[in-house]
Amino acid sequence: MRHETPDSFGAPTVTLSLPERFAATETSMAEVNIERAYPIRTALLALVARQHCFYYGPPGVAKSHLVRTLHAHIEGMSRSDWFERLLTPFMTDADLFGGIDMAALDRSVHRRRTDNTLATARIAFLDEIFKASGPLLNTLLKAINEREFDNDVVEQLPLWSLFCASNEFAQEAGLAALADRLAFWHVIRPISDSTNFVRMLQLDNAAPIQPTLSVADIEAAQAEASSIEVDRDVYAAIDALRHDLRNEGIEHSDRRFKSLIPVIRATAWMRRSPTASVDDMAYTRFMLWRRPEEIPTVDTLVLQLASPLEAEAVRLGNERIEPLVVEVTKLLDNRNELTLPQRQRQSINLHRQLAAAAEDVTSLANRLTSRGGQSARIHELRQSLKTITDRLLQEMFEIQRESP
Repeated sequence: MRHETPDSFGAPTVTLSLPERFAATETSMAEVNIERAYPIRTALLALVARQHCFYYGPPGVAKSHLVRTLHAHIEGMSRSDWFERLLTPFMTDADLFGGIDMAALDRSVHRRRTDNTLATARIAFLDEIFKASGPLLNTLLKAINEREFDNDVVEQLPLWSLFCASNEFAQEAGLAALADRLAFWHVIRPISDSTNFVRMLQLDNAAPIQPTLSVADIEAAQAEASSIEVDRDVYAAIDALRHDLRNEGIEHSDRRFKSLIPVIRATAWMRRSPTASVDDMAYTRFMLWRRPEEIPTVDTLVLQLASPLEAEAVRLGNERIEPLVVEVTKLLDNRNELTLPQRQRQSINLHRQLAAAAEDVTSLANRLTSRGGQSARIHELRQSLKTITDRLLQEMFEIQRESP
């Protein structure tokens, strides 16, 4: 609910509701994390659901930048509320949880000095997580799952979410338990769209970020989301999804499927629904793959249940638009090897296909909008079609289209 409060001149100003403040945060983060719509949304869902995220991608694709800008959007975070480390094979648990408190040891008490460590953090970021040793990562298991830390006595940790990044996957089978505790998984790729790439080059990374959330906001959101009712159909859908994934050779633990529930509740809360339904399962597709080659299968199975129109958008992109973009790019790169009539004939044919694909994307977007939904995938497809169409017109027909 929105509230009106008077400003210093007596005029009413609108105070955003809590879900609206999360939406404003999502919009603000997207301005400085380009082509990262889904990782941004799931980062916010992770905070509300008290879950963890893993980002896989090559160096230099701004994995850490996304988490740092999330932290910067939260007002009231003390130094001890944020913890960040670049992990190496030579680190010990003291690098994460603090060294031994020698004064306490003199009294025969084995305690650590935990100030400003992972033990005090609400949000933590561990970069190159799988470069750390197996024993060190195993010390994380209880901390990130039960939020407990043995410091002579068992202490409760204030941790909301742990964000991890790596340019490689875990090589040791013994780290499967850690991977199972990281809810959201994303492949972070370099920016693909030329217009977006130029926008990234023009960004002022030193510009201050205006906070849009507070510590109290996040704690309130967590409390509200945890009380969201879950439709019985959701449990039946998760069970059906478990069997469908198993039939495709994709197995997950019972704990993994149980972790879907708080995320589904958080998704419903973000759309301001008092009840979580099957429609709120769409983002669980980022929780149910472990190898990149499993992503198309997981996307299809989840979206068929949760968002058939989103599933149609994914299929349209994978089966039609992405191959079309490859075909146009190949023509442009090899045009000097063709005669003028060949170039013209192929260019006209491809332009017709691009126009037809754009019409289908628009139709799909309109159908989704009429149901009160929106899709980052549809936005990506529109951007991709516009970029490749503009390039085709400019390079083959010397037509420069003005930006809308």
